[in-house]
Amino acid sequence: MRVALFLLPFLAVPAWPAALPTPRIACDPGLPTNTTCDRETNGTTINKPTLVVASDVQTAMCYTDGTAINSLTGGATWTSRSAEIAFGAYRIELFSQVAGDAEPATYTLSTDGPTNGCVIGAWRSVSQTIPFDVVDSTTGNGTTATLPSITTSADNALVIYACLLDSGVAMTPPAGYTEETDNTNGVSLGWKILSTAGATGTATVTWTGALDYRCIHVAWNYNTAGVRFFAPSTGAPAVSPAFGAVWEDTDQGDRIAAVFNRGSTANTNHDSVEESADTTAKDHLNRQYAIQIGAQSVSGVVQCNFRTSESNAAMNGHAVVYAWLADSSGVSTSEVLLDTTGIANDTDEFGTGVQARNFPRKGDTHTMTTQTSSNNDYLIVEVGAFHNNTASNARTQTIIFGDADADELERNEVGSAGKHAWCDFPSGLAAPSAGACVPRLALMGVSPCS
Repeated sequence: MRVALFLLPFLAVPAWPAALPTPRIACDPGLPTNTTCDRETNGTTINKPTLVVASDVQTAMCYTDGTAINSLTGGATWTSRSAEIAFGAYRIELFSQVAGDAEPATYTLSTDGPTNGCVIGAWRSVSQTIPFDVVDSTTGNGTTATLPSITTSADNALVIYACLLDSGVAMTPPAGYTEETDNTNGVSLGWKILSTAGATGTATVTWTGALDYRCIHVAWNYNTAGVRFFAPSTGAPAVSPAFGAVWEDTDQGDRIAAVFNRGSTANTNHDSVEESADTTAKDHLNRQYAIQIGAQSVSGVVQCNFRTSESNAAMNGHAVVYAWLADSSGVSTSEVLLDTTGIANDTDEFGTGVQARNFPRKGDTHTMTTQTSSNNDYLIVEVGAFHNNTASNARTQTIIFGDADADELERNEVGSAGKHAWCDFPSGLAAPSAGACVPRLALMGVSPCS
């Protein structure tokens, strides 16, 4: 039995209060293979998708030849999201997990039978607490399968169908659904967005020839709390905090105002040069971004994506993020959210060609230390690189900033096109309240004073 997960398109990010886009798999459309964002494994040692980062919701569809499914374990806690579902000769159970900073390469499936396995997919923007809103299924024999109607409890639900046949023939998806996978293994998967909560209605999948089928109909919830800010190439901030003391080289750093609503600044290369006199590994600051927020507990993870390059592979540059809070005048409150300076993993260094890079990188710590901000405090995010080069040769590391393109960078690390950069805070950020209005709030594209 084979199952595959599928890719979703990106949707636009709305104005404040900003919500992350509709759920999408950790890979992105256009990649030549989906093996890094979903993995199928037969047996009890289940492989993790390779693009998983902290705060991703991993979902696992685990199956047996009819015997009991007991548990899925390893890394952060896996939670059963459905009772075992009998699909003809198979049993299937759905699990989910919120990935931590250090997920293992494999997980362990415990069952009572010899034939078993799981398909795991990594998703972003899915609700971390209740990823599956409702699940229903149908099984039988024939040339059509009627998916049962399911009733969603939230607007903009992601609705998925998956059908498996006992022979590899092409299937026709239900009306209104976008088919993402229809392969020779007898698997068809598709999706639609149900904009208003309520019943989906039944949906019919068809094929040629009477075959045994097992189909599932699932509605997901997605996270509306998350906030994405964009990283323009220009725009002076209202305050100019001192650069974080963790940086060993700041003489090429600058300060820009981040924005919650994408602007129109052209993509610009910002270089950080390691001079020939530098013969020790150092953290080099490229840019400091500041954005004003309200009173809240800032927690969860931070994930950014910028395009980068290095002038010579011997520079051994690695992504660095330093995030902290400053008060309304721009003075540090000594509340550090995340510090990845000094991290040098040679398998994750920048390439000599322009390429999208996650900040922090895969395997680095993404989880912030929880800190409390006051109304009109500034969230400060500084980005740069650890130059792990000890030779007396000048090397240049480049990060590209800007938000003029119609599309943002994907979540993967293969994009080289001029799409715009961003940082995600999946747990959410609150806007400043109207209690202390100042003109600089216009930098965010919001006006709590009005």
